[in-house]
Formats: sequence, C-alpha cells, structure tokens
Amino acid sequence: MKQVFEFLLKFKPVVFEQGRLEFQNTNFFFFAIALAAVTFLALLHFHIAGRKLPSSRVPDRRRLLFALRLGALFLILLMLAAPSIVVSEINPRENRLAILVDHSRSMQIQDDPNKSRVAQVRRLLQPQGAFVRRAGEKFQTSFYRFADQAATQDLPEILGSPTDGKSTNLESALERVIQEMAHLTLAGIVIISDGADNASRHLNALVQKLRAQKIPIHTVGVGKERLDNDIELLHASIPRRLVPESVSTALLSLHNRGFGGRKVRVEVRDGEALIQSREITLQFENGVQTVELPFSVSSTGVKNLKFSVEAPPQDLLPQNNWTRTVLEVRDFQPKILYVEGEPRWEYKFLRRALADDRFLLMETLLRTANKKFYRQGIESEDTLAAGFPSQVEELFQYQGLILGTVESSFFTYHQLEMIRDFVGKRGGGFLMAGGKRSFGEGKYQNTPIEEILPIRLLAIGTGDYRESPVRPELTLHARSQSILNLAITETDNARRWKLIPPLEDFHALAEIKPAAMALANAGNSADASVLVATQRYGRGQALIFASGSSWLWRMSMDARDTSHQTFWRQLLRWMVHDVPGPISISYDKAQYVTGESAVVRAEVFNRSYEKASQTSPLLKVTDPQGQTHTYPMEWSAREGGVYSSQAPVDAEGVYRAEVETTIDGQVIREQSHFQTAESNLEFQDAGQHTELLKSLSDQTGGRYYPIEKAGDLPDEIIYQSGKSSHLQVKDLWDAPIFYFLILTLLAAEWSLRRRWGYA
Repeated sequence: MKQVFEFLLKFKPVVFEQGRLEFQNTNFFFFAIALAAVTFLALLHFHIAGRKLPSSRVPDRRRLLFALRLGALFLILLMLAAPSIVVSEINPRENRLAILVDHSRSMQIQDDPNKSRVAQVRRLLQPQGAFVRRAGEKFQTSFYRFADQAATQDLPEILGSPTDGKSTNLESALERVIQEMAHLTLAGIVIISDGADNASRHLNALVQKLRAQKIPIHTVGVGKERLDNDIELLHASIPRRLVPESVSTALLSLHNRGFGGRKVRVEVRDGEALIQSREITLQFENGVQTVELPFSVSSTGVKNLKFSVEAPPQDLLPQNNWTRTVLEVRDFQPKILYVEGEPRWEYKFLRRALADDRFLLMETLLRTANKKFYRQGIESEDTLAAGFPSQVEELFQYQGLILGTVESSFFTYHQLEMIRDFVGKRGGGFLMAGGKRSFGEGKYQNTPIEEILPIRLLAIGTGDYRESPVRPELTLHARSQSILNLAITETDNARRWKLIPPLEDFHALAEIKPAAMALANAGNSADASVLVATQRYGRGQALIFASGSSWLWRMSMDARDTSHQTFWRQLLRWMVHDVPGPISISYDKAQYVTGESAVVRAEVFNRSYEKASQTSPLLKVTDPQGQTHTYPMEWSAREGGVYSSQAPVDAEGVYRAEVETTIDGQVIREQSHFQTAESNLEFQDAGQHTELLKSLSDQTGGRYYPIEKAGDLPDEIIYQSGKSSHLQVKDLWDAPIFYFLILTLLAAEWSLRRRWGYA
C-alpha cells in the first residue's frame, strides 16, 4: 500500500505527516486565469443547455457532463497553483543517530515459531542489510547494547554478545546516551526492544527532558504482544511478617493462556523443603485466576519462600512459573490488652486458650466491682493499676486490644478516642467480642468506637443481643483469608468447622460496612447476622466476634480436640501479625537483582505515634556476607516523618535493613529484610509492551515500528526539524495522481457523450 501511495503522490506518507501543504502560484494573475476559465466553461454549459432537446432527462445529463468538465478544470487549475510539501529534512551524515539494542534475557524468548526475538534483531542489524546501510548513509550511527545498564559497542560485538541481562532499564540506557552525546548533534534515538522495562524509576521525567531538547525516540518493537500456551505466576500475596505457628493463606495470581481445564500443582518451599502444595484446575482458557494456598511456618527467622506452579510440557515459558518473597517469622511476643466487664466463662476459657502460648502475651483487666479490677498477666504492679489506660503512651505500648462485655460508659470520651487512634494512628489490632453489654447493648452508637467496627449498629434502644443456638457458617471470603483456619488444608478446615457445636448467643447485626469483609455468619439463611467480620481502619485492623459463648466448644468437644484453642490463637495472631512499631520500613520494589540500588523508606513516629520530623535516622544494611554498611537517611519535605536512602545490592541473598534513630531521648530501632536472588523478572509479563514503546515515541515526536517494518525507519526519520536540518520544498504539481484523475474525468465525459448521442 505504501508503494502505491508513493507512486501516485511521489513521496512517502511520512513526508505528508511531517510537512505542510503550500501553493507556490497564488498571485493575482493565477486567480484571474482561474476565474476566466470557470466563467467560460459555465457560459458554454448554459449555451448548450438552452437548446431544445427531446429527452426529459437531458438537464440531468447536461449537469453531470458539466460536473465532469468542471472537475477536470479544477485539477488543471490545482496543478497550475504549484502545490508542494514544505518539510524539514536533516542534512545527510551531519547528525548522530544512537541505536540501542536490548540484550536482556527476555530477548531469548522464541514466541515466533521459527526464530527467537534476538534472532529477529540480528537479522535486522546485518552489516550489509538495508537497515544498517540506509542508516549509515543518512546518519553517523552509534550502537549501544543495554539491559540493566548500557554500553557502547561496535555492531559486530553487539551481534555476537549474549542476551543475558537480568533486568531492563530504559532510563539508565537513555541517560548513558544523553551523557555521551551531550556535545554532539543528536538527531534521534532508536530503541530496538520488547519494551519490558522493569528497572526504571523515573523514566517519564527523562522522557520529558528529551522532549524539551527535541530529541525524538523511535522505537522498534520485537516479539508478540500476547503469548500463547503459557502459565504465568503473576504474584504471590502474603504478609511480610507472621507470628510463629500461625496459619497464613498465600493468594497466588495465575495467568493462564491455552491450558483451560488442565490440572496442575502449586506449591511453596522454604529453600528445598516443601511447606505445602495442592492440586488446582485452571479455570480459563485465557484469563487470570486467584488460588488460595494455606501454609504454616513454625520456626522463627527469615524465610526465603519460593511459590511455583507446575509447568505442562507445552508451556512456552516455564521460566515465569515461579516467584520468590521474603517472610519474617519474628521471635517476639505481641502484647494484647483484654478488657472484660464481668467474670464470665468466655473470659476464663479465652485466657486458658492462650495460657501456654509462647508467642502471644495477654494482659487482662477484669472488672470485679465498681472501680475495682482483677489484673492478670501484668509485667509489674504498676501496670494497669488505675484501670484502663488514660494516657496515649500507656495504651500504645500494646499491639492488640480486646473489648469483652463492657459498656461504653465504662470509658471516658477521651479513652474512646484513644481506642480509635490506637487502631487508626498507631496501627493496632482491635477486637470486640459479644456479650450482654457489647455492641448496641453497650450503647456504642455514635461513639468513636462505632467508626472502627466493620458492622453498623442498630439504633439506640433497639436490642441486638440474642440468646439462641446458632451454628457458625463460614463465608466465601473466609477461604481467601487465614483468620478462621482451624487446619491448613481446605478439606480439613471445612471438616473441623462442621464438628464445631452451636453457639448459645449472638448479636443481630446484619449490615456490614462497604470496606468490611464478613468471614462467618450466624447460620446460613439469606438474612443471617454477621458473626465474624474485619475491616482496615487507618493503619490498623478491626474485627468482631459477635458471640460470647465460644467457651462451649471447649466444654462440649472431646478433651483432645484443640479447635477452641486454635480458633483464638489463630484469630489473635492474625490480628497482631503486622502491627507497625515506631518505625515502619518499606521498599520501592518487592525484590532486586544484583547491581541495582534498594530504595529504603522509613516512617518515624514518636511515642504518641505522631510523625517525627526532628530526627536523623541512620540506615544500616547488612549484606549476605555479614558486612554492614551505614547510610544517612534524607527527610522528605513533602511527607513529614518520612525518610529515605539508597543502598547498593551487589550479591545474591537476603539483606537486613535496620533503621535507628533517637526519639524523645530514647534510641529506637526497627529491622526488615529484602532479597536479591535468582530472578525471572525478564520473563514476567513477557509479551511485547507495545503501549510503552508507542508512548515513548509519541511523547518525544518519534515513531513506532514493528520489527517487520523497521526497514522503513532510516528513510522516514530524516524528516524532522533539528540543529542541522533545512526546509525542503517538494513539488506535487507533477504527481501522477493529477494526470490519472484528469484523464479519468475526461474519459468518463467523452464516454457518456458518445452513449447519449451528444458527440
């Protein structure tokens, strides 16, 4: 099609896209001739039309013949006006063209039946090929190979180099070109890649800089946009931290293309040790599904977990069937404060369930009479001596808070606000348990506590407490969460819940808040009340267990059955598993490859959990060999209390990051871990990223070419404005299309005259 266009209009389509149409003969003399010609033709037409002719269709025929003659005259006048395209054209061999060739591992992919992506690129870049020859005729070319970094190389070196880069960093490659070409006239940058940029941090800012400098980026896309016959493990979602002996559920996102209905096995390993596996059925012929994989880790320490999905023999890319993540199983005891309004069986059996738990520490405050309390599990005689904490610093030392059957008037309004801030600001875990003075019965409507709860309370005066047998029924949401797991496997968990005896009381609360999630209901009817629910509130998590009779599970079941103990331990472990401390550490990426820099971000809070800006934290990074390096952290002016620093990662393994600072005269520290390991980053989302490549070109005034059409690039990109370009006037008056159209119109007019007998 391009050849036909060029034949009829003399020039390539790019000339018309980049240029502007002008007429060279538009003076008074030309308009006078044009007016005279049109006037003569019109007079001739009316003279002939005035003759008496027998046919009734003669006026229509005369008008058609006149239109054909007028069209031919218009084209002749258009040619006489000397139409032309004015376009900027770069002077040959006076400008540099930087050609960047992707040498990352994704270029090894063979998504074409006959050749890999790198083979297609090598074919394009043959020294005697049309692309290299034409580019050399029009530009001074400089070649670069790039992956995580860019390097200048001769073309033979590039053609012979292995494509073994572990990541793709377009930002780094473009920065290298800009630095080396700073004092040269750069006509443009050509990127030959599949667009799998997975290491750039500020690519858009650099692209805007090139746009301001009027340096276009031309992109050549390699590879298919969508792979066939591929199973990809997109992501494994797990908490960063767990309390030992917890059951957690990993949410695995699988993208299946072409294996719908096939059974495969998913698994998780810690090193070589298998932790858990299960067989699943791929649901879609082409789509994403989420798979739940419950698992438990009993020993403490940093776990380098590998999640994987079995690859069928026809899988095009088994390299993207796994992913790694770091899990910190911490050897510490989160402190939970349990406030109970009266001695009751639920209080006794809940304490008993946690009595010998090595990983949870519970302090209880039991009201025995007005302003009299019985304290258990306390660290010292001064702990809770005056009852419930009245100061933020005292309450915020806990990681979790449980309210039993205790009415809202037990607390001052300030204490109610403290509880709300304990969840929202401090990030603590909160649980309200059922009872005769809980929820609406405790008049928590219109209090700060109601904001936290995942359910809506009934109006004041409307009783919600019911003493009636009810069986817990897990919801579908409970399958994707580990909160209510009594066993690791789905089958065993369902079996154990069926054996659970009914509860003897519940709260008639059926309306759940929009962001909340119901995990269990009181019965299986359509209007069943919510029994267990949770929601995120600020930095923390809020739960409800709308019953006060779980103790019956312990009393009614076999003495060897641990369901009651497991229920409370798992529920409370989940409630406090990821409660932040005074320092919260995060990273810009889930994992790194060697040669990158890890960006470590820390939010620092004082004892009241207000963001602390007047401090100077230090980042200490310990590499896998045990060597520690210290880096200062810079304060963010846009976010108070937020500090960041960068640490280079040069070896594979698990790194420990420790942030240390002084707040209110007290030294505080927080540790976290990240990893560099064998990476399949280059094989994730492995189709050609056409949108990114086109975006780079569109933003900078360049052009995108699929590799099959890249041969046109050298001849087309010369039409651009630059420091060493000049305006070219390309005449169109003698374009073949004018002669073709004039002859066509005149031939049609003559043919019709002959047919109608006017000749």
